[in-house]
Amino acid sequence: AATAHLCDAVTPIPIVLATPTGCSEQIIHSLRSCAERAKFKVLSTVTNPILSVLPYGIGSQTDSFSGHILVYEIGMRTLSLTLIRCDKGMIRIIHCEECHGVGGANLDEALP
Repeated sequence: AATAHLCDAVTPIPIVLATPTGCSEQIIHSLRSCAERAKFKVLSTVTNPILSVLPYGIGSQTDSFSGHILVYEIGMRTLSLTLIRCDKGMIRIIHCEECHGVGGANLDEALP
């Protein structure tokens, strides 16, 4: 009872949920619900490839870049390639492919 009372008094911490490309709406909804029950305030849900281009100013209100960007994500055992279209601050995922069995752990195993 004391723990529940303490949780009620906590100010929600704002967060952005980062999700892999291809997550279903049902999974995203479940993640959001879990975060909110844990007293987080979900500001937005963004896919990992989109998050990876934001630090470079792509997608900002002052961004004038228009073109395509290919985002490589190397996980432990998966390589994801995502083609993103940027048009003056707007970002859209065009296509994503995943190669299972090709990742950082596989490269480590292949090195002498």
